[in-house]
Amino acid sequence: MSKAFICNMKNDVKNINPKKSDSASPTDTWLVEFNREITLKPKEFPDLVLKYNTAFMKIFFNPEDIDTNTYLYIQSVALMYEMQFYKKITNRLSFSGACTYFVNCNATSDDCSFDQMLELLVGKISGYSKYQIEKNMIRNASFMLGMTEGKRPSLTDCRTKANHVDGVPTLTYCCIMNQSMAGADKLDEWLRRRHSIKEVFGVLFQIAIACYALYLSKATHNDLHSGNSYVKKEKPVQVIYEINKRFYTFQPQWVPYLYDFDRAYSERIGKNPINDRDMCADAGQCNDVAIGGNKDFIKCCCYVIEERQDLKDILTSIVCKPQKPGAVAVFNEIMSDPKCFLRTNQGAGPAILNLDFTYYFRPITEIIPLLYAESIFSGSKAKFKKLNPADVHTLNTKLFDSTGKLIPKLVEKRIRLIYETYRDRTLWDYVPDVRGRLRKIAPGYF
Repeated sequence: MSKAFICNMKNDVKNINPKKSDSASPTDTWLVEFNREITLKPKEFPDLVLKYNTAFMKIFFNPEDIDTNTYLYIQSVALMYEMQFYKKITNRLSFSGACTYFVNCNATSDDCSFDQMLELLVGKISGYSKYQIEKNMIRNASFMLGMTEGKRPSLTDCRTKANHVDGVPTLTYCCIMNQSMAGADKLDEWLRRRHSIKEVFGVLFQIAIACYALYLSKATHNDLHSGNSYVKKEKPVQVIYEINKRFYTFQPQWVPYLYDFDRAYSERIGKNPINDRDMCADAGQCNDVAIGGNKDFIKCCCYVIEERQDLKDILTSIVCKPQKPGAVAVFNEIMSDPKCFLRTNQGAGPAILNLDFTYYFRPITEIIPLLYAESIFSGSKAKFKKLNPADVHTLNTKLFDSTGKLIPKLVEKRIRLIYETYRDRTLWDYVPDVRGRLRKIAPGYF
C-alpha cells in the first residue's frame, strides 16, 4: 500500500476513536473505522489479498524534527525501527504462512503533515469542533515531546491541560497502521479471567512458536511482557505446524498475537539505538539474539506467573534444565524483579545475572513440545475436517537464508507438500506419540 494512503485517507474514514496512553512510548493512538472495505496486496506476496474495515494507528513525530541529543530522539528512532521490524520480519512470517502469531502491519508513513492529520480527524470524532481537535492535538504533542509529565490523554479529553508547545504545526508525523485487535484481550487481562491451566498452556505453546519464528529470523522481541501480546477468541479450525520435522496438530480457540517491537532487534535490520543505552544492562534489552531462542519466552513466563501463581511450579520445570544445579534459583531470581526484567551485569547498576540462557534453561525447541504436552491440544482424538492450506504452517532453518531472511517460495512449497500429503486424512494417526518423544528429550519430567 502506498505511503501516501495514510496521509490522504480522510475520505475513506468513517470515524476515529482516540485512545488515552497506557504506555511510556511517545505516541498517540487511534482506532480507525473505514466507510469501505480496504484491500491490501503486499508487494512480495502477489497472491495474497488482505481486507479490513478497521485499523489501529500509532502516531509519533519523525526523529528528523527532534533534537538528536535527547532521549526522545532515541525513542522516536526506535519507533522507526519498529516500522522496519514489521515490514522485514513479522509481516513476512505472517503473510508467508510460516507463523501467524503476530499483529499485521497494514501500512506506514513517515511524512504526514500536521494539517493532514488534523483534516483526517475533523468530522470523524463526533461532537468535537475543528478548533477543539486542533487545540488537543497541540496539547497532546506536549506529552509526546516529553514537555508535560504523566500519561497522554485521549484527544477527546478536553479537561486535561498541558504545557503549550510552539511550532507543532511544522512537525512531521509518522504513522504505523496495524491490524485491529477489536474484541481481543491483552495477555494479562486474559490470564485474570482464570482460564483453565490447559487453556493457558495452549496459548503459551503458540507464543513459544512465535518466539521460535523470531529466533529463526535472527531477531528478538526484547520486551515480551503480558501487555505486548493480545489473546483473541477465534473460530476453531484445524491447524498444523511442522517444527523441526515434528508435526503438531491442534484446534485453537484462543490465539495470541504479538506486537510492539520498538525495543526489538534484528541482525538484518541492524542495531536498535535504544538498546545501546542502559536498557541492555538494566533490562536485558540488547542488540543480540540469545542462543537457543528462549529469552523472550522466559521473560513472558515471569509475567504469566505474576498473574497465575498456580502455574509457577510446572512452568519452572518446563523452562529450567533439570540437570543444571541452581537453574530453579536463577529462574526465581529473574522473577524477583518487580518488572520481570532480565538484568545482566554489563553495566554498573545493581545487576543480578550474567548467564547464557541455554546453560540453565532449555532451548525453545525443547520448550515447545513440553508446552504442547501440558496444553488443551495434547491427547485430542478428534476427527478433523479436511485441511485448508491456509491452516498449514512450517518452521525450520532451511526456510531462511544466512542473514535470517525468510524465503517465501520455500515456505509455500513445503506447505503445499504437507497439504497434499494430509488433506484427506486424520492427521493424528500420522503424528508420533508426543509423550514418548518427550521422555527422550526431558528425562525425569514424565
